[in-house]
Amino acid sequence: TIHSIPSAAYEPGRAQELNDRALVLARALDDKAAEAKILWNLMLMNSRVGTGFQRALQYGEQALEIARENNLRERLAYLLNDISPMMYYNAQPARGKQYNLEARAMWRELDNMPMLSGNYGYAAMNHLFAGEFAEAIAASEEGVRLSREIGNEWNEAFAQTWVGEAYMELGEIEAAERVMTAAITVGAGAASGSALSAHAPHCRQRARARVYRDGRIGTRAPGIGGYTALGRDGHQSDVRGGRRARPL
Repeated sequence: TIHSIPSAAYEPGRAQELNDRALVLARALDDKAAEAKILWNLMLMNSRVGTGFQRALQYGEQALEIARENNLRERLAYLLNDISPMMYYNAQPARGKQYNLEARAMWRELDNMPMLSGNYGYAAMNHLFAGEFAEAIAASEEGVRLSREIGNEWNEAFAQTWVGEAYMELGEIEAAERVMTAAITVGAGAASGSALSAHAPHCRQRARARVYRDGRIGTRAPGIGGYTALGRDGHQSDVRGGRRARPL
């Protein structure tokens, strides 16, 4: 997994080689748990760095089917959590919302508070893709609250990194700058803070620029990821890139 995602140890060539070999072995041994995890790795590798989004979806769907059929509860929760934004990118917001909520219920059941708080960060992103700005803010606030309860700075920063876009779309420029500044400050202290704080300064500059921009606040859904997302009118709009720390 560590070689499959953007991280200090990211090596796509090495990850592909290891995953391919492991997948052959898992299938030969009929090890469904291993097969689901390897397919999850391949989904992450292809979706997080934009190397093959449709291929990533195929890996994810295969892994979901295996996890459900074999009652692999924790693996299923990871899969649902991570594939939910991809459903939004693929113009399937209803499935994306369903998967996010299903994962959330499972994290509560498993008492995995770090992943539960991160789930709300993903929910904030998902709502942004759909142009649901009030919902994005509510999800962000809950993610921040849970993260602070458990002292998880990474998720606290993550939950605030993108939501400034929602405040900007609602014309709340001061609030946008406040959460972006918080994301920078908290993210700088987190283990993976550089990835989080890279986006927030850019958004903060946009927030300041918005103060001086003439005309009404736009209604196009902001986004994350280099794919496309649904706005309020159901049309697709361009989106930008982001990621989250992964379990190893």
